[in-house]
Amino acid sequence: MTWPQQPGGPHQPQQPGGHHHPHPPHQGPPYPGPPQQWPPHQAHRPPAHHGPPQPRDHVAVPGLDHGWTRAPGWPLPGEPGTRWLAPDASAGMYLRRTLAFAPALVGFFVLALILGSIPFESAAEGTGMIGGTLVGLLATAGLACVPLAKVHRMVTRTHVIVSPVGVELRDHLGFQVRLRWQDLTQVGPTVDNTLSARSVEMGPFDVRVQNVQSHGIIGWGERIVPAQVGGAGAALSGQPRHPGTGAELVAISFPAAGPADGSNPLLNEVRRHRPDLFVPGV
Repeated sequence: MTWPQQPGGPHQPQQPGGHHHPHPPHQGPPYPGPPQQWPPHQAHRPPAHHGPPQPRDHVAVPGLDHGWTRAPGWPLPGEPGTRWLAPDASAGMYLRRTLAFAPALVGFFVLALILGSIPFESAAEGTGMIGGTLVGLLATAGLACVPLAKVHRMVTRTHVIVSPVGVELRDHLGFQVRLRWQDLTQVGPTVDNTLSARSVEMGPFDVRVQNVQSHGIIGWGERIVPAQVGGAGAALSGQPRHPGTGAELVAISFPAAGPADGSNPLLNEVRRHRPDLFVPGV
């Protein structure tokens, strides 16, 4: 169908004076070509999609280099009903992590003080203690930055997704923990491994890092340990398994999903989905 003709079309009566205009004078701006057809040309439009939209199986997530691939039966972050939680990043959390390897740093400071005092004492008698203390403080501060940087990466690149299915945790190293609501067995003490490895190497020194005690949810779930952290995988391989389903005993700590206090969002979600795990009045 073309555009409607302009008023005074080709059948307009002859004009006074005997001159007949086979075409009326054009009204409006000149057309660069033939009259436009309607509807417009469809060649550049994407084909219409029929049927329900297909679910995605992968989304990009900040801090996870490989994104987030859907686990069977679990939703993706951002889908309806999901809630995205982040670890506790308060100063108190960093202090707790620092205290986890404080004994090793104290020993390193004493060693650096003794070694650093030797050249100062040789250069000027009586300056060994001052020089050694300065060397010990600087060396210990530099050593402490290594595990603290790893703790910072752990805090900023760990994600917890709460959904009607359960709780799922993933981090930048490739660890994955999934725990369905019906498979929770208790809320109790958990152990947070401060780093992916039990030690941090800096030159010839090997700083041992202690685990951090916390609280969280415990139950029969699924755990995926990346191949590059073989030490952690060996430590977790001895976890009990359910005699009927073969599911592994796993835990997700509350600090992995927010402040370690009564306002923790994961704690509130557990109260809503599994109130039977709490003693009344507590």
